[in-house]
Amino acid sequence: MHEPPPAPPQRARPPRWVLAALLTGVGILVVASNVGNIFYATLVERRPALLLCLNSTNRVLVGVTNQLDAMTYYGIGFVRLLLADPLFYLLGLFYGDAALRWIERKMGDGAASIIWFEKAFQKARYPIVLIAPNNPVCLLAGASGMRVPVFLTLNAIGTIGRLYLARLFGKAFIAPISAVTGFLDRYRWPILAVSIGLFILQSALKNKQGQRPGDLGSLAELKHEIDASEAGPRRGAGEGGTDGPAEGGSVVDDRR
Repeated sequence: MHEPPPAPPQRARPPRWVLAALLTGVGILVVASNVGNIFYATLVERRPALLLCLNSTNRVLVGVTNQLDAMTYYGIGFVRLLLADPLFYLLGLFYGDAALRWIERKMGDGAASIIWFEKAFQKARYPIVLIAPNNPVCLLAGASGMRVPVFLTLNAIGTIGRLYLARLFGKAFIAPISAVTGFLDRYRWPILAVSIGLFILQSALKNKQGQRPGDLGSLAELKHEIDASEAGPRRGAGEGGTDGPAEGGSVVDDRR
């Protein structure tokens, strides 16, 4: 009878400062994204490069692409999009179980879709990372033990593809996009006041309900989950960057 290959040896948990550094990096990017969201109307026409440095969501990519030359757009966009991905990859690599449980809790009633996505990821992780290298996908890539060179290559190609598609869309619909960004710029101060007010109101409501406001609160929950996790075997993170799932080949435990 054919014996299955032994599971790769488990990587020791890194020092505590590594977790602090990873969460600090993600926290800085969260703050920058929130600032970009709040000041979107004031920056999209007048400071598009600054807005792209702060926030790289699709609406920002589409909104600024016609304001920037190709070198500025691709240069800033590529770096900004890639900043978060290695952080989530390392969180998955070092803290796979706890990080995945954190994602499960964030999804709430979507646990079934989490389990389905984990199974789908195991079957097609290379094309998924290539097509959609977002934060949960990067976390799953790390938790599955995907090798660093493979992850970085697929992530970089996928990021360039996303930038290209956003620019293509922006050029195809330049007139309506310009009309929207022009409107936002014309009424930027009232829109800014409303954006700040909504942000404060949402934070206050979450605080009143006993929830930690925003993504920073979510990062605090992730730290708590990791702190509470046992030091036993975890998914992913085979020694030497083994390109394959640890623990018998499944990343599933329950997750998004």
